[in-house]
Amino acid sequence: MKSKSQISLQLQTLHNEVTGSCTFCIVDYPDLTTERFALDCGFFQHDEEREYNTSFPFQPSELDFVVVSHNHFDHTGRLPLLVKEGFHGAIYTSEDTEKLLSISLPKAKEAVHELSKKLETPPLYSPEDIQATLGILMPIPMREKHQVTDHIWLTFFENGHVPGAVITLLEICFKKQKLNFLFTGDYNPQNVFLKIRELPPWVKKLPNLYVLMESTYGSLSKNKVRNTFSKTVASHIRNGFTVFCPAFAFSSAQKVLYAIKQMQQNHQLDPSVPIYLDGKQAIAFTELFASGQLNLLPLMEDFRPENLHYVSSDNRKEVMESPGPKIIVSSSGNASRGAASLYLPSFAGRSDVLIHFTGHLFEGSTSYELYHAPEGTEVTIGGQSITKRAKIASTHQFSGHAKQEDLIHFLKQFRDLNAVFLNHGEVPVKEELQRLIRKKVHVRYVCMTSREYSFRLGPTRLYEKKDRSIFYKSLCA
Repeated sequence: MKSKSQISLQLQTLHNEVTGSCTFCIVDYPDLTTERFALDCGFFQHDEEREYNTSFPFQPSELDFVVVSHNHFDHTGRLPLLVKEGFHGAIYTSEDTEKLLSISLPKAKEAVHELSKKLETPPLYSPEDIQATLGILMPIPMREKHQVTDHIWLTFFENGHVPGAVITLLEICFKKQKLNFLFTGDYNPQNVFLKIRELPPWVKKLPNLYVLMESTYGSLSKNKVRNTFSKTVASHIRNGFTVFCPAFAFSSAQKVLYAIKQMQQNHQLDPSVPIYLDGKQAIAFTELFASGQLNLLPLMEDFRPENLHYVSSDNRKEVMESPGPKIIVSSSGNASRGAASLYLPSFAGRSDVLIHFTGHLFEGSTSYELYHAPEGTEVTIGGQSITKRAKIASTHQFSGHAKQEDLIHFLKQFRDLNAVFLNHGEVPVKEELQRLIRKKVHVRYVCMTSREYSFRLGPTRLYEKKDRSIFYKSLCA
């Protein structure tokens, strides 16, 4: 049988926009052998995509390994399904993400139960599948090259998106041929809790580099992000309001708590004002952040504000109804599930409450609908019709995603960019970022990914698949 002349990597993202992150890759070698892997394996959280959660367009048992870029449910939520359906390789991740997944994955059963009710199907996976998944996590130290198959070497680099997040470099080698592939995961160049080192010079100089890069805020300039949280919260507390802050349990909630502590230190907030944190995961992650077990900046382990109290089902009603100014931070960030969803039916109808969202407002989510509804109109929350009377605010300042300028700067540091693949972003955002990259970055190809199309990469150029030529010509520059 005639052998192929070059390595090729076939790449297909299984998510169209910002949830359900998973990229399936097949490497074909000149000796006709193949290796398969996946980058992330997340849960689809938008209603119109939920059915995608139930299956994979590949055989999990044929995967050689999986890489997890960070601990967010839209990047990890289907790992147990992968294991249930026969995957038995290693799941490579950072040392911190391994610790964080031990908290977050067991809670996945709640989202799985909710999905099974909506689709009227059995649960996707069981607690036993979750435990089996945790058992095959393989933590890799930062900046240590690790051979994961006969021909693939993996190296993790620091990423400021959240604690434990990584940029992944895959070096695929066969004899004298080499294909260099960099995956950003969800990316940010800085994080208040972390020391983020630059990529080493040898990575920036890699020849014929392919980059798979997120684009969540690819249309948002840093100049448009206003750090208004402290001022808005302080003014409402002075006027006797209850301030309710839905926040994602991991990273966002801890950033909000630190911002509140800074308000106390800067005399913007009287330390006598009680601060409450609600949500089992938010509390567990907060305790882990403060424990010294994660690779955080030592000074940032003391991030919790004075007068902080944890809330449980035992005292939630009392906290909710207590008079006087107070701040309640509660998961989840979109207030569509978790403890936050229990507050909204009461707080949305109260004129003495400020609801301050701290994360991205996904269209169709409870937070999006409440934010955009005019005051005095009826909104549906948890099946109840409520007249909106609460004050509503929102900010991007706690986001863990790089803005437009940071994404462009990230790409400019590479000497020899062959192609950039944009994923994890809404289509109009990816289109705008694609145009900007073509204008400002020296790169041969700029491509938008989706679950409908695949790409084939070679060690020196981007191959065109014959059955995808129209897609190639319309979306690659």
